[in-house]
Amino acid sequence: MTDTAVGMRVPTGRVQVGQRCFVADSARLAVASEATLLAMTREGREPDPREVSVGDGTLLLDDVVVQEGSTVGADCYVGRAVHIGFGCEIGDGCRMEYRAEICDRVRIGHGTVIGGFVCDGAELGAGCVMLGSLVHSVREPDLPWGQFEPDPILRDRVFVGRGAVVVGGIVVGNGAYVAANATVTKDVPDDHVATGTNRFVPIAEWRGRLRRKSWSG
Repeated sequence: MTDTAVGMRVPTGRVQVGQRCFVADSARLAVASEATLLAMTREGREPDPREVSVGDGTLLLDDVVVQEGSTVGADCYVGRAVHIGFGCEIGDGCRMEYRAEICDRVRIGHGTVIGGFVCDGAELGAGCVMLGSLVHSVREPDLPWGQFEPDPILRDRVFVGRGAVVVGGIVVGNGAYVAANATVTKDVPDDHVATGTNRFVPIAEWRGRLRRKSWSG
């Protein structure tokens, strides 16, 4: 180790903010990633976190953290205490609710709502509502952290309810509805309802009611 940093704030990089934005004074943008901090402490490099950009009309509330190299699109709402990891791409018109956690290298399509946990590398299409958890399966816990695993993918207009867990490198098809508290470890076909553990029913045959909340200011 070439240097030790004690009692200092994590370094931040450059930020490009569009017009008509609101950024709370406690929000922290372009926060250094683990790799940047390791280069600073082990190799003696000056910290130089990658730039973060925020699109026009976006609101970032108190205690938001956006790590380096991420892009937040226009007209987004980033609620209090939301965490966005490094290298993320978030489309226009997205909404991230209180304490939502978006890990590293996540890609999110336009108009999607996040109110839960999204693991590294996940891909979410446009118009999704994700209130549950997207997680890796970690089937071989003896391997080191950061092992390769396929990432979960949500296609367009997918709904994932509270308490639902989508596990591993699976694909949830267009227009699918993952019910609250469901566990999904297999691909979900387009326009199907997922309940329980991998129970899939075509939406056209579903006898219950499906409600997709409309978020607005």
